[in-house]
Amino acid sequence: DSTSTVAGVDHYVAIIKGHSKRRRLIAALVDAAESAYIKTKETDEILSTIKSQLREIDRDDKRKDLTSKEIAYTLLDDISTRRGTKGPLGVMSGLESIDDHIHGFDNGSMVLIMARPSIGKTALSLTMADSMATKGSVLYFSLDMGALAIFRRRLAAHTGILHYKIRAGDIDDSRWDKLMTGLEAIGDEKFIFRDAARYKRVENLVACAEMVALEHNITAVYVDHIQLMSTNKKTNSVNESISYISNELKSLAKNLNVPIFVLSQLNRSVENRTNKRPMLHDLRDSGALEQDANIVIGLYRNDKKSQDLEIAALKGQDTGTWEEILHYDLYTQKITDRRQDDTPYFAR
Repeated sequence: DSTSTVAGVDHYVAIIKGHSKRRRLIAALVDAAESAYIKTKETDEILSTIKSQLREIDRDDKRKDLTSKEIAYTLLDDISTRRGTKGPLGVMSGLESIDDHIHGFDNGSMVLIMARPSIGKTALSLTMADSMATKGSVLYFSLDMGALAIFRRRLAAHTGILHYKIRAGDIDDSRWDKLMTGLEAIGDEKFIFRDAARYKRVENLVACAEMVALEHNITAVYVDHIQLMSTNKKTNSVNESISYISNELKSLAKNLNVPIFVLSQLNRSVENRTNKRPMLHDLRDSGALEQDANIVIGLYRNDKKSQDLEIAALKGQDTGTWEEILHYDLYTQKITDRRQDDTPYFAR
């Protein structure tokens, strides 16, 4: 009968898929064995390539095409869950100026934060990451600044002690208790920090994130910044390489079911404009970044001494576009919704 025929076809299809997966697995392992004999190749590079190939095989096997009815019922479940939830709809940034528009960043989304150098990308990402770390673990990859530089910034923001005084070790006795309290706060294990050079390869970064997610309840991932990343995959251009890396980061967000925040520089053409506020076409090296991102946020300051940080959502798939102005305390590297600390500069 027709039922047994369909069952037989399904069984036959499953066998074919199983053989296909086995052939891909064999090919990957043979390629890995051959690479291991090439002395010029680094061991870490070989391992990261193997992991990347195995992840891709595993992803393809787990992918399932849903019917329209299944998607409709999934949407109903999502609406019912959100309808009964009085709190935020996603992961909150900790800044009302952002959260009032977005109501929480969706799990599985990719958020791009773009700006020219020294405008406030890292400061904003650390402000948001520290806030998110109070709710769950945050994984922060710093591919530019080292651990001490990042943690000095975090300490200044937590304590209100001037950043340059922390860097110079100019801490008098009256501020010592505040310093120790701040160190205890930034030493919280929920802020998981990685800055090793090997994480500049996207395959290593993805493998690390997946391992960390097995041990911790990750709520968000940060990458600072994407132009410093590379890949083991052979590509013909920088654009093609960035496109591949962007796709891998977007896949990571979906697989871990958390938002991933990717910092990006702008291309050099922006320097030739009178108005240097970021636009979508200013994204450096690849249009794929714009396509992969669910939300694109641009940052701007009139000059590098200004403490008014303009923030604009240039793209928002579900949130629309909007603009706000944040306060960027250059002396403590802290970003807030408005001027909350009126302590005179020289008294801090």
